[in-house]
Amino acid sequence: MVSPAPDNAELRQQLSRFAALSREFDAEGRAMLEEERQRVIRWLREEDDGDRDPKTMLPWSFIAKFRVVEEPELGPVPQPVNAARKQAMGRATAEQMADALAMGGQRAEGLAEVSSDMMLYALTRFPKLVIQSAKDNADVTQHAQMLRSIWTSPEVQQLLREETSREWPQEYH
Repeated sequence: MVSPAPDNAELRQQLSRFAALSREFDAEGRAMLEEERQRVIRWLREEDDGDRDPKTMLPWSFIAKFRVVEEPELGPVPQPVNAARKQAMGRATAEQMADALAMGGQRAEGLAEVSSDMMLYALTRFPKLVIQSAKDNADVTQHAQMLRSIWTSPEVQQLLREETSREWPQEYH
């Protein structure tokens, strides 16, 4: 009662120290540290109110910044969750990444990233081909303009968001 409970920043510092301390202990000591580490992680997760991605441990609110990215030729392109995770991890600050890793976060699985890349390729290849062709072929210009107009329409954007919504929390569909 004399000293107040640690705040979230202090708890995150403790998580960072656990990794360094675990090297200094035997198996029994490491098991005790891991138990304490898991307890701290549970406290932090409860505080976050479920806003963390269970794979990367980055906040969903941060990953959601990459839910739709601007593609130079097409305009807005809704992203599958693994593509957004990859971009979020690439743009996260050192502090955000240290925090996520301390809480047990990991990089997105390689196969999942490749699958997301293939999905994006499948969704965008034809429209990009038509739009790029318009630069060299005036006969395609009108079709490229129509295709871009269709792509950016709210109805098609909603369809693309639905198509890429798998694994996204409901509020980001």
